[in-house]
Amino acid sequence: MTSRPDVIDEASKKPLPSGAGTDTPAVPSATLGGERKRSIEQIALLVFIIVPFLAVLAAVPLTWGWGVSWLDLG
Repeated sequence: MTSRPDVIDEASKKPLPSGAGTDTPAVPSATLGGERKRSIEQIALLVFIIVPFLAVLAAVPLTWGWGVSWLDLG
């Protein structure tokens, strides 16, 4: 599907609705970025990511032979 240049030009020439001029104040963006997290938030985030990952890695050697074997890996 292609778009014709005249369709794009016509869409850009349409006037803005009333009250939508350039005099409206800018709203802060809700996207990622901007303010930085405090160090306690960074540490908590790191703990919540790393601890479950380490628990999964530790579970395999701890349960090996008590219900987990080579047959379970295939």
